[in-house]
Amino acid sequence: MYNGGLYDAPDKLDTLWPLILGGSLFAALDLGLHLQGAVRWTILALLVGPGMMWAGLLLFHEFRSLPGRYRRHKALSDRRE
Repeated sequence: MYNGGLYDAPDKLDTLWPLILGGSLFAALDLGLHLQGAVRWTILALLVGPGMMWAGLLLFHEFRSLPGRYRRHKALSDRRE
């Protein structure tokens, strides 16, 4: 991520698979068991929370790597001219 080019980015499936998996499991449980109240919110947090943290961590590093990737892109484009 930090050594890639300016337009390199992780695939959306690589970034969001934990979130998609947790959301799918929650939807199946919610529809199958008709969860209500605090139990529903607890299971939602347990299944979707780690995926949200993973996506947030990857997006943080994507934004953090942008200045270095821009500098490398700029230096390469200046050499080509």
